[in-house]
Amino acid sequence: VINVNGTSVSGTYAGATWSIDEEGNFLLTGNITSTGNVSATWKDYKDSIKTATFKDLTGLCYTGYFFEDCKNLESFTCINVDSSKLNNMGSMFGSCESLTSLDFSNMDISNVEYMYFAFEGCKSLKSIKWNQNKKNHKIKSFREIIEDSLNKIKFDEYQKYIDFLNKKEIFLK
Repeated sequence: VINVNGTSVSGTYAGATWSIDEEGNFLLTGNITSTGNVSATWKDYKDSIKTATFKDLTGLCYTGYFFEDCKNLESFTCINVDSSKLNNMGSMFGSCESLTSLDFSNMDISNVEYMYFAFEGCKSLKSIKWNQNKKNHKIKSFREIIEDSLNKIKFDEYQKYIDFLNKKEIFLK
């Protein structure tokens, strides 16, 4: 169900609620009830999204292709998100050409197995903040995760992630 109110738009995604306000701020909040690969229901409005926030969100297990081709998306952040069951982030930000920063510092990605093409085509990406408290990672598929994107990123306290990437035969330039 999608409701259009003036220049803002809102809808539902697997039990959670999403909205995009007139300034292009995307918000996903609530409880996701599906454990499967559910397509993003906001794709028709992808060109309107400038910032994306997950806030007060539970049940997150799949984010594959969520923001793929959101050419105007500049930043992403999480606030109070239960992502302990998150398994797949493949192509989450694929071809987000304007994306400059990602903040995963409040997001548990320790159970993520698939991050293939997660940042492919993110030519403007400069900063990624990660949750430094999680030490165990289950990532199996890193293919093309840093293709054309992470070679110019400034990492915040990221040495163990660089070491992790190097162990996976992924090298930052």
